[in-house]
Amino acid sequence: MEQSELLAVIEQAGKDGSPELDLANQSIDHLPTEIGNLSQLSELNLVDNSLTTLPVEIGNLHNLTGLHLSHNRYLDVLPREVFNLTSLRELSFPGHDTAVPPEIGELSNLIDLFICGNKLTDLPPEVGDLGNLTELSLIGNMLTSLPAEIGQLKKLEKLHIAGNSFTVLPPELGGLTSLKKLVLVNTPVRELPAEIGNLTELEELDIHSLPLETLPAEIGDLAKLQELNIGGVPLKTLPAEIGKLSRLTKLTIRKADHQRLRSYVEQLPNLEALYFWPDPVRPREG
Repeated sequence: MEQSELLAVIEQAGKDGSPELDLANQSIDHLPTEIGNLSQLSELNLVDNSLTTLPVEIGNLHNLTGLHLSHNRYLDVLPREVFNLTSLRELSFPGHDTAVPPEIGELSNLIDLFICGNKLTDLPPEVGDLGNLTELSLIGNMLTSLPAEIGQLKKLEKLHIAGNSFTVLPPELGGLTSLKKLVLVNTPVRELPAEIGNLTELEELDIHSLPLETLPAEIGDLAKLQELNIGGVPLKTLPAEIGKLSRLTKLTIRKADHQRLRSYVEQLPNLEALYFWPDPVRPREG
């Protein structure tokens, strides 16, 4: 979209008083300062463009509740003014190389936060100040650890932390007592903390392809668990406590492990569906 055309769209949105402006996938590399005139905006979609900067005037959008910036791979730094938008309830980061500053903690009304496909290696502890957060997605980053403060997110219901580099989970993860869905896959975590048993509201646990040899006995305390995916996990055994998962209806395991784990599977009283993870392809010898 040419700048003249973009300016016309912004001007028309101002005249119409439209609360939403969708500029996704328009090959925009520069957002004009006039965007700051749209004080009525509640939703701004800039997904899949070529932005390198955002104008500081974006901080004038005090009614903005949704700001969508994903797939702007050249947008490395967000202006400080973004973190003055305290009405924001949903924020998606650009991805690729964008820093997450401590000021993220000032967006206390955030409900959904998406930081995916980034080169993020650490998450600032201020993320723990986002007390209203219900969904946090950190898929496909390079995180080497999770801050202990993540356990302060008492309203969090969905946590997606697949495709990262950390090898341990903080025990504070057990503080997420409202969590209903945890997706932790393709990450070199070799052991789940016993505190996972504190996630008593958990309904779905997806840990496929982790290099685990066993699960903690506390897995049996997940009384509301309905779906468990341990496909691709080289388990040598399962704790007997898995039989306590009386609400488990769907289980995914490696096909190669079926016979060895059969006695454990038979302990699950309400299992409705058993899925087999495809066996890994082995090279032929000779």
